[in-house]
Amino acid sequence: MASSINAAAGGKDAGFDAGSVKKILVVRNDNLGDVICTTPALRALRETFPEAFIGVLVADYTKEALTGLPFIDRVYSYEKAKHSKSGKFASWYRQAKVMGEVRRERFDLAIGIRSRFTKSHAWLVFASGAPKRVGHIPPGGCGSVSSSYYNIFVPDETEELHEVERSLNVVRRVGADIKRRRLSMHIPPEELSSAGAFIAENNLKKGSNKLVTLHITSRPEHNREWPIESYVRVVDGLMAMPGVDLVMNWMKKDDMAASEIIKKVKTRPRVFEASSLKGFAAFLSLSDLLITLEGGSMHIGAAAGTPTLAIFGDTSTVTWRPWGEGNVTLKRGALASLVTAEDVLKAARGMLAGRKVPDLEVK
Repeated sequence: MASSINAAAGGKDAGFDAGSVKKILVVRNDNLGDVICTTPALRALRETFPEAFIGVLVADYTKEALTGLPFIDRVYSYEKAKHSKSGKFASWYRQAKVMGEVRRERFDLAIGIRSRFTKSHAWLVFASGAPKRVGHIPPGGCGSVSSSYYNIFVPDETEELHEVERSLNVVRRVGADIKRRRLSMHIPPEELSSAGAFIAENNLKKGSNKLVTLHITSRPEHNREWPIESYVRVVDGLMAMPGVDLVMNWMKKDDMAASEIIKKVKTRPRVFEASSLKGFAAFLSLSDLLITLEGGSMHIGAAAGTPTLAIFGDTSTVTWRPWGEGNVTLKRGALASLVTAEDVLKAARGMLAGRKVPDLEVK
């Protein structure tokens, strides 16, 4: 089964007939930032298969990142059992209904675009019913039981690459590639209008003032946590900078941390409450700088075209930095808390002045 595939491990499968592909399903069942980093690969598929119907299957909580993109025809989504509020059985039932819709579409090609093999991901590709199924070689190799999920294999990378490039490596197996590898997100005009109205009502960006969005994230993981005191010093430092308007933003789960920060700062900054992921992206697209911990928010900023300053813990900056020119990462070892407020303020000052600011990477 895999002989021609393995012989062509570096490029398009020797037995692959691109002309026979009329319907393509892409599966990506992990996190928000991962899905956003897949958008250049999705665009590459559209450019390579301009007449094909392209569907994408994702988890519910990432669906909004893809809706409205012109190079996708349909977004399927399902609730992961571990995130279900109504129980695992109800979640599995709904997943089965979604997979029934997928199978009825009769896809010719299904692509598992996660950067490493996982059984849950591979099963969704297999369950699509597509006769051609692309994915990473399982740990046991092409002859293992798990290899039956796919019949066109993608070898794991031998060097560290950004997730955008790792996603593109998967679609390269079917001949797709793209030169302009930018992230994409559809921002509805009404969300832009709402964000613009907030800026006008709060007298932000008057004259030559720059708008900085500080996204507060309270991460439960020890290595990705940033101290309240550091946030307070950053807020006070930015509020004291001439020509800078500061807005804070956070998710509902971070209410407690944000409330504590606001109690401790010298001057309360304005707060923007986004009604949706696209509302947040719209506001960022009108901001001059986003400051955030590494995670989904920095990828939204990069997709919105906003210069992004990201604080890292032990996550690889090579693989997960905000994609694109003009973004900066700060990393001091394995703990985000080792990055200081002074590191952030220094980098922010340079970025707002239009200077080229180097990444900070301390082992």
